[in-house]
Amino acid sequence: MTHLADLLADSKNAKILKLKKNKISDDGFAILIEAFRKNKSLKNIFFDFNHLTEKSIEIFCKMVANKKNTLSIKRASFMNNNINSGKCKVFLKEAKAREVDLYI
Repeated sequence: MTHLADLLADSKNAKILKLKKNKISDDGFAILIEAFRKNKSLKNIFFDFNHLTEKSIEIFCKMVANKKNTLSIKRASFMNNNINSGKCKVFLKEAKAREVDLYI
């Protein structure tokens, strides 16, 4: 994940990141978060069918809610993970307020 994060942070052309069915955990996702902050071209991320929990959604939404971030991501999908969507209602509102489509 560290290697991928380095590549993403430096990429100026990547618009879509699809990492479906890769057994990615919260720890792996946390490594990528910093790359999302640095990347200015990434618009869509897909982490469906992994091993993520509400922890990853919380980390992502805190980044989205931070007004100092110039996040370019406008769509994020975390469907079919180990996420209790009932616990994430607040995060869905935060993402929507920042014009990010979040799918859980």
